[in-house]
Amino acid sequence: MTWKQVCTTGDITENSLRLFDVDGISILIVRYNGNFKAVPPLCPHIEEPLAQSGICDGRTLTCT
Repeated sequence: MTWKQVCTTGDITENSLRLFDVDGISILIVRYNGNFKAVPPLCPHIEEPLAQSGICDGRTLTCT
């Protein structure tokens, strides 16, 4: 497996999230407090699409 660049730091504003497709796999990138994290795009308990309804408050990513 090799590393893949998904986006640049300027592509995602602070305390927000954005959905990307990497080789046919959806991945959600979250930017919070200057950090980045890649997470699955669906909420694990009700499979809600987080790219549309996820909320990032700078510390926690939650669904509606």
